[in-house]
Amino acid sequence: MLRRSLLSVPGDKEAMIAKAQSLVVDSLFFDLEDSVAPQSKAAARNLLAQSVKRDAFSSPFISVRVNARNTSYIGDDLALLSGGLAREIDSIIFPKINSLDDCDWIDDELASVEKTVGIAVGSIAIDAQIETAQGLQNVNNIAAHPRVISLSFGPLDFLADVGAPTLHINESTQVMINHALAQILIAARANGIQALDGPTVDYKNPETFERSALAIYG
Repeated sequence: MLRRSLLSVPGDKEAMIAKAQSLVVDSLFFDLEDSVAPQSKAAARNLLAQSVKRDAFSSPFISVRVNARNTSYIGDDLALLSGGLAREIDSIIFPKINSLDDCDWIDDELASVEKTVGIAVGSIAIDAQIETAQGLQNVNNIAAHPRVISLSFGPLDFLADVGAPTLHINESTQVMINHALAQILIAARANGIQALDGPTVDYKNPETFERSALAIYG
């Protein structure tokens, strides 16, 4: 399905999760990563386990963003899926994918989750986030993985990874962002999957926001 509007909901915000039930968007994802502080991640998992039931939400596509492979949180995130949440979602958003090995690793983990909850292996798709120089270098291989259905970009994490300033997007850093977005778009199109643009940092500037929304990347 075409996902034109994607709403992110922090996994530890009960009121925001409740409000999301009535919002009509193409895709809804509950976040366990950047929007949830380390000390709140356990509470967020418990809240999602209780609150995320497919029939309670108007969105036709529901996802959970887990933490990156190299963090101490991913094991508990996968345990949350194995506890039953996997039956309620269509995909996981997997941040900071660096290589095909990362894709194969999460593919195996998801297969184990799917077997545990009794759904067909391959039911849970992967939305891959490209946020590092290594991920961008390997983007074509990542896009070709059979479980990956989209590529998205994390501009601030990417700039930090390559050593560029992140507080203010200037002309030189915008060139780097545009280069990455173009590579991601080409890889997605070549492999028949969707490309999703990253967030607009200067969202309070209407002209910047409109220019980003009308860009060809995505």
